[in-house]
Amino acid sequence: MIQTAAALAASHGVAAACSALAVKAEARDTYLISLANGELQGYIATEAAAAEGGYEASNAIYAPAAGWTLVEATLRLLIDPG
Repeated sequence: MIQTAAALAASHGVAAACSALAVKAEARDTYLISLANGELQGYIATEAAAAEGGYEASNAIYAPAAGWTLVEATLRLLIDPG
């Protein structure tokens, strides 16, 4: 568990709920904000969602692995905002 004060983590796209929950599992007081900073808006589907298909996955502009990349990068920045 990462011990931090409350933190906001923002992304351009709409992250899947499981991505936000994965961040919160490691950093409880962190909140993932979607559609921040406006330019590359689109769904960030997970690999599981892409395999199932559906609206978000079929309209995603990011690769299916991007959700976990977002989680990993967010957690790295919380550990060392450097």
